Amino acid sequence: RRWYVVEFVFLAIALVASAYWLSGLGKVRLGWLTAGPHLDGLLFATYGNGWLGFLSVDSITDLGQAMGPFLWPMLIAAAIVELGAIAVFWHRRLLFGWLVLFILFHFGVFALTGIWFWKWVVFEAVLIAFLLRDRLIDVLPIFTVPHAVLGTVLIVLGPVWSRPVDLSWLDSPVSYFYEFEATDVDGETSLLPPWFFRPYDHQFTLQNFAYLSNDEQLPIVWGATHDRTVADAVYEADTVDDVLRIEAELGTNRFEPTQTEAMEFFLQQFVGHWNERRSHSSGFSIVHAPPDLWTFSDDGFDEQTAIASVTIWQVMTFWDGDEFFEVRRNMLHEVDIPA
Repeated sequence: RRWYVVEFVFLAIALVASAYWLSGLGKVRLGWLTAGPHLDGLLFATYGNGWLGFLSVDSITDLGQAMGPFLWPMLIAAAIVELGAIAVFWHRRLLFGWLVLFILFHFGVFALTGIWFWKWVVFEAVLIAFLLRDRLIDVLPIFTVPHAVLGTVLIVLGPVWSRPVDLSWLDSPVSYFYEFEATDVDGETSLLPPWFFRPYDHQFTLQNFAYLSNDEQLPIVWGATHDRTVADAVYEADTVDDVLRIEAELGTNRFEPTQTEAMEFFLQQFVGHWNERRSHSSGFSIVHAPPDLWTFSDDGFDEQTAIASVTIWQVMTFWDGDEFFEVRRNMLHEVDIPA
C-alpha cells in the first residue's frame, strides 16, 4: 500500500509503448516501407537456420509464393502497430486495443520467423487482465489531457529514460547461414542443430559468424541488413549471377583470425566435453524458459557416438520471389576434436 498503483500502471504502459514506438521509428528511418515488400525474405532466411525445418524446399517455396499478395498489408499493419503505440494514452479503448494488437503482432512474427517474444506476450496479457479486473480500465485516471501529453512525451523520450532495443532492419532475399557438420568416430556425418550448443543455442541460431569466412560477403546477418544500398541492390537482383555480382561490388572481407581461433577452441572444448557425457540432460534441463528463437533442425544427429571432427560450412541462399536457390556452399574450417 506504500505504492501508488496509478503511477505504476501509467509508467508500465509508457515503458511498453516506448519499445514499440522506437522500433517503428527505426524502420521509418531505414525506409522500411519505401524499400518495397520484403518480409518473405526473412521467412527464407530463418528457414535456412532451421525454422519450419520440417517443411520441404518445395513446401516453403509454395508458402513464400502464397505470401506475395499479403506482403504490403503485412508491412503496413506492422508499421501501424509499432508507430501507433504513441497513441495509447489518448483513449482507454486505444490502450486496450493496442495491447491486444501487440500480442497478435508477436504471434504473427513467431509464425513467420520463429522469433518468440514470449516475455512480452506474458507481460501484456497480465496487464490486460489487470486492467479488466473490476473494470479498472474504466476508472483509472490516466486518460486525461495532461496524462496524454505526458505519456506521449515519455514514449517519444523512451530512448533516454528506458533505453529500449531498436528492433529495426531491412529484410533481404539473400542470406548467409552456417552449418556445423559433425563426423563421428565411425565416419558418419550429421549436422549439429542449434540445441546441441545449449546454453549457447541463441548464438548458434542467430549465426553472426561472418568473421569465420575469408571471402567477400555482404553485411547481411540472418536475412537482415541495415545498409539501404545493399538492400536496394539485392531487391533488384533477378538471378544468382546478379547476386554474385552485387556481392563482389558491395561485399567486404570480415575475416577475424583471433575470433576464428576462439571459435575453433570453443568447439574443441565444448564438443570434447560432450563426448565425455554424450548428453545434455541434467536436473536443470527439466525446467527451463521457452526459447526466444525456435528451430526444428535435427538432421538425424546421433547422440550415442563420439564426435571426431566438426566441419564449418557457409551457405549462401537467394529467394527471387518464385524460387529458392542455394547460391554457394563453402567449407570454412575443419576442427579436430581431441580424443
